[in-house]
Amino acid sequence: MNASVNTALAAAGVGTAMCAVSAATYLGYRHLQSGDASREPRQISPGAISDAELKEEIERMLEDLDREVRALDAFNAFASGGIPPRCDPMVLVIGNHSSGKSTFINQLCDGKIQEVGTAPTDDSFTVIQNGPVDLNEDGYTAVAKCDNTSKGFEGLGQFGHACVQHFKLKVRNLGAHANLPPGVVVVDSPGTIDTPTPDVGREYDFTRAVRWFVRRSAVVLLFFDPANPGTTGETLEVLKEALADSAHKFLIVLNKVDTLDNVLDFARAYGTLTWNLSKVLQKKDIPRIYTTFSETASGQAKDSGLPMHEFRRAREQVLDEIKLAPERHYDNAVMALEEIAKRLRMTYLVCRQTSYYPPNLAAKAFAAASGTLYSAALWLGLFPRKVNAVLGSIFFSSLCMACMEATMGQRQSPAGLDWGFARSHQDAVRNRADVDTRARWACVRDVLLEMESESHSAERLVGWYRARSGAALKKLTEILSRQLPRLRSLVDERRRRLAAQKC
Repeated sequence: MNASVNTALAAAGVGTAMCAVSAATYLGYRHLQSGDASREPRQISPGAISDAELKEEIERMLEDLDREVRALDAFNAFASGGIPPRCDPMVLVIGNHSSGKSTFINQLCDGKIQEVGTAPTDDSFTVIQNGPVDLNEDGYTAVAKCDNTSKGFEGLGQFGHACVQHFKLKVRNLGAHANLPPGVVVVDSPGTIDTPTPDVGREYDFTRAVRWFVRRSAVVLLFFDPANPGTTGETLEVLKEALADSAHKFLIVLNKVDTLDNVLDFARAYGTLTWNLSKVLQKKDIPRIYTTFSETASGQAKDSGLPMHEFRRAREQVLDEIKLAPERHYDNAVMALEEIAKRLRMTYLVCRQTSYYPPNLAAKAFAAASGTLYSAALWLGLFPRKVNAVLGSIFFSSLCMACMEATMGQRQSPAGLDWGFARSHQDAVRNRADVDTRARWACVRDVLLEMESESHSAERLVGWYRARSGAALKKLTEILSRQLPRLRSLVDERRRRLAAQKC
């Protein structure tokens, strides 16, 4: 008897231990599956580390947050618009052909790197970066190389082979007199032109490619020249589409002011450009127009009747904006990551309210059967009045439920996502002054409807976000309320140190 009891107790102990081990294993597995969400970010006092360690900590946090946000965006609906964490600060130069882009870049880099001429001389996006050895790479090599993956060039593959063929990478050992800040890359773009017929265009989507570079750039220079102060059709499209939400990045530059003979010519060119921009931008406040010119080989501007000392000062202001690219780079990366997280959070909130309900055939069949039975009973007088009253109540109740369910199914499909937005963002709906939330919702709604129409059914799309909304919203709230503010404090500290070094 005692032996049986001991055996039973031993078996119970072994079973309990096995259950404990299984539970611990399962909890550990769930912990890993959740991406170690409970792990606290490393707390570092910004003033206690060196400049190199501060930069490394910023890039490490950007990588971690970028990875976490991408894990919550399984359909890659929003994360593709982010800035790669370890890409170099970028300066993009765009504008009409023969507006002096290549000449400006050559003087910026203190060397003849790009071909110059009155006619279009280059039809490619050319990335120029500083390096120990001069090197030229075509698009396929630059996009496919493993050591360039961190630069983010592989993203150009989404625009097709034609775009990759019109991409170049030039590495140059820039001298000490170059005005390009260390670690900054400059991108020369094909000149925007008007074709003789509207059906003739480029082999790739030029506007989308420009927008891809704009999102990753810290500074965007839009060049015009006095001979053609208007805007070509391609420039108009770039201003409307590629630069629509990047006004804080781009500078409008009127180049070649040294080619003007007098102040009257300058006033005509400046006024014409302002008038044309007002028609394109469709707003009262026209951005500031910077002026610049190119020095000759002797370091002097061409002879002109204009006060060139004032224009030289204005030219230095453009160079100062370019020197701010390293400071703006991390600000733009954090801002882009924050916007992606907010759009993802809005998507989960809306989809949690916008559940997809397929038609319930059982409810419809029950309503039809009860209605048929009720009609037959009334017609033939099969049942007493009380039974007919009960059948009538059942019929009308089931009919109302079927109609309500059909209405809910129609309202809660992705085609009616506005209903889910109104329920999940009631404050923004009531407060018509909340323009940011409404603009964000317009973007999220377009993306969801495009995803539904292209490759995902409504049930799968909304159901996927709704099933994961609890954990995802908790993680996104932590990112937006704790981790991104911490990252911003590090970026602000780095900006203060760079400003102190300049002083």
